[in-house]
Amino acid sequence: MKKKLSFIVAICMVLSLFGGIFAETSYVPGTYETSAKGFGGEVKVSLTVDEKAIVDLQIEGASETPGIGDTAIEELREAILAAGNADNLDTVANATMTSEAVIAAAKDAFVLATGGEIAKAEATPVKDGTFVGVAPSYQRNGYESKTVTLTVTFENGKVTDIVASDYSDTPGIGGMAFDVMADRVIRTQSLGIDTLTGATVSTSGFLNAMANAVAEAGGNPEEWKARPVIKRAPRVSELSCDIVVVGAGIAGLSAAVEAVTLGADVILVEKEDVLNSSTTRSEGFIQGAGTQFQKDNGVEDTQEALYEDIMKVYGQEPTVEAELIEYAAMHSAELIDFMLENGVVLDHLEAISKNPPRDVPRNHCVYEGGSGITTNLYKSFLEKGGTALMGTPCTQLITDGKAVIGIKATNTYGDDITIRAKNTIVAAGSYTADNELFKQLNPKQYFAAEHASGSGSGDAYRLGQSVNADMLHLDFVQQMYYFFSKNLSGWPSVIPGAPLTSVITPATDVIYLSGGGERIANEDEFCFDYIDKNFHLGYDEGWALGGKAFQEAHPDVVEIGLTSTLTFKEGAMCYTGDTIEEVAEQAGLDAKVVKATLDRYNELCDKGVDEDFHKPAEYMVRVDPPYYLMRMPLILTDGYDGMRVNINAQVIDVNGDVIPGFYAAGSCAVAQMSSVRYYGCGTSLLLGGVYGRVAAQQAVADK
Repeated sequence: MKKKLSFIVAICMVLSLFGGIFAETSYVPGTYETSAKGFGGEVKVSLTVDEKAIVDLQIEGASETPGIGDTAIEELREAILAAGNADNLDTVANATMTSEAVIAAAKDAFVLATGGEIAKAEATPVKDGTFVGVAPSYQRNGYESKTVTLTVTFENGKVTDIVASDYSDTPGIGGMAFDVMADRVIRTQSLGIDTLTGATVSTSGFLNAMANAVAEAGGNPEEWKARPVIKRAPRVSELSCDIVVVGAGIAGLSAAVEAVTLGADVILVEKEDVLNSSTTRSEGFIQGAGTQFQKDNGVEDTQEALYEDIMKVYGQEPTVEAELIEYAAMHSAELIDFMLENGVVLDHLEAISKNPPRDVPRNHCVYEGGSGITTNLYKSFLEKGGTALMGTPCTQLITDGKAVIGIKATNTYGDDITIRAKNTIVAAGSYTADNELFKQLNPKQYFAAEHASGSGSGDAYRLGQSVNADMLHLDFVQQMYYFFSKNLSGWPSVIPGAPLTSVITPATDVIYLSGGGERIANEDEFCFDYIDKNFHLGYDEGWALGGKAFQEAHPDVVEIGLTSTLTFKEGAMCYTGDTIEEVAEQAGLDAKVVKATLDRYNELCDKGVDEDFHKPAEYMVRVDPPYYLMRMPLILTDGYDGMRVNINAQVIDVNGDVIPGFYAAGSCAVAQMSSVRYYGCGTSLLLGGVYGRVAAQQAVADK
């Protein structure tokens, strides 16, 4: 698979890595000292600059030949001062080595003065030419390869070009990271650079592949790793814009693109160096109704029907505000159009389930998954003139009275960045990756969970708190009960009944038991119906009971279960035996309850009719010994606590008033639109995209 995200190389590099966003500043004020080996010894350059010009340039070569080397030094000093740089300089006759040292050291000094990084050359030469380096890297679902392949060009001992010619990584994370890392290596000529936040596995793989390419070229990888990378000193900078957007998931990118399309001056800041949001890591499904794509695929649907179907699921939740759901449903087709207009490519339609109210094909499945959403929106934002600061976490909201008037931020250099904006949109995700905040907000789920896969840093939650936003608390998070193993060698078939694997390991093969051992749901229904019932019964885990037929159909699932244990408490993932009593007792369940459940289920199977939960007759197959009782521990995928917003995505304070200049969208502002009984894949991206655009539209109108 050939991968080249050229838009990142062309635009993102300068914006996110080396402070190039401050285009009006030629230099980083300060004095920069560099050196290079001349004819007789070290030639030292001391370059002093202010923001706009060279203040002083001193060049010393005490060991250079009098009358030759020192004369060349002075001539080159004058040439550099006249040109304002050390580019395109010729060596001085009869003083080639001295000249080359002056030019090399001066170039390094200018690199530092403009915010770049340099590295010293090493002794072991590399051959000119193109060489290939391969190393293990992140593996995206569905890819057989687990490597990254780099094609690297060397000229005159330096790296001049790096292309990630093949990889199994996510384009918006690893793919973007590879281009960022390539630019850094070419700038520094070093493998001693840091990995990127949000893409540690991918960038470690990149550096290992680069080391292998260096070795193929005859160089010494250890020397390249040891080359010092000199970073510039932190600086203080101030920017201004119409709208600043915090976060680059679907909500933040939709807001940024919408605002810049409407003519606003927009700055987007993202904490990670790459597009490592929960959107990028998602399957890339967006719910939409009444769309042209549906019509083209023979699906008749309406936005009103989508709203009604969601409320059939969410209507039981007292915290859900119907008008917010209705607005999202009624603008879902516009969101799909917006995606298409900004480069997102749709692959196909899917229904969440074959059963109502989720049976209409409304999931608009994006080519390249979630990465296909974020990379294309990001590209569109830059092409439309937006400014993106990657690797730039927002640290504080700036206020004037009750109004939010911008943000403070920093970056890898430790810069103190102030961005003053007429309006601020926060779309920085949830908090499930922050263990302390997660523990504080949802202690019951935190201590009961076997695994949490959320990526939210908690920054958005704390930003809302800092300006007295009304922070809503729910008793639940987005959660599931998976038959789960830390060893994912059998993925995805290790998760029976999971939404994306029900075809591979259908839940119809098992009996869903509550944490107390009773059957509580139709196993053919969408899994969140069972999850909702088990949660409201007060259980932290569920069980799936299978028999001989299940083992014969899914031996890998059973094998993984029998050889796996829980990580957060003692207990196996699967128990087996020839009698239901012994299996139940091993699992710590009431044997009488489990036996009664099994007997009733098999009785209904013999009748051919599920009188209790109406499972289709074709799936009513007896569960006979040997028995396999599989634990389904609690798996957390996202947190719902966050800021209260109105239908304009304006943040509401603790007194019920709108906070002027402050908007929020996405996972940090979704509490009023959430339920344990999740409607299904694509709902979160629908809400994030719609309200990201709403925030932008309102912010542009208010500017």
